[in-house]
Amino acid sequence: STQLPSDPVITVTSDSDRDGLPDVWETEHGLDLTSDSAENGAVGNADLDGMGNLLELALGLDPRKADAAGAFTATIETNTADGESYLTVRHRRLLARGVLQYSLEISSDLIDWHAVTAAESEALAPPVQNPDGLTETVALRIKPSIAAPGVEARHVRLRVSTNSGNP
Repeated sequence: STQLPSDPVITVTSDSDRDGLPDVWETEHGLDLTSDSAENGAVGNADLDGMGNLLELALGLDPRKADAAGAFTATIETNTADGESYLTVRHRRLLARGVLQYSLEISSDLIDWHAVTAAESEALAPPVQNPDGLTETVALRIKPSIAAPGVEARHVRLRVSTNSGNP
């Protein structure tokens, strides 16, 4: 899979319930750091915004507030250099990613997914640091253009996991 650059690094010093969420983050957001189930675990979704806690952590969001707007977008945009239209993805990610792995995946049928390779994507620009000081926004163009011969419909998702193998 294509791994996005990971310059800044933090070390997770404690994860009592081994759910991939650092104890300090769980405490800061009112989660039970001794429980990895229900709304307290990596897939918990107390704010009902459709994003699990691990994804909320990875995108620099608050798991108690439905604030997912703009954290991940997929749009069709025209490349001014060649006049072609491309699937373009923008997403937030932590500046200090630590054990988190970010990977874009694409599918033509929503069943079979594969990691976007370097040959299938290009950065539109260097990542841009967000005003929160904790995250940056990455912008990638998925190749080839949507009008290229033989190109099927494409769907894209962001997979976030931990080095420990949690979700």
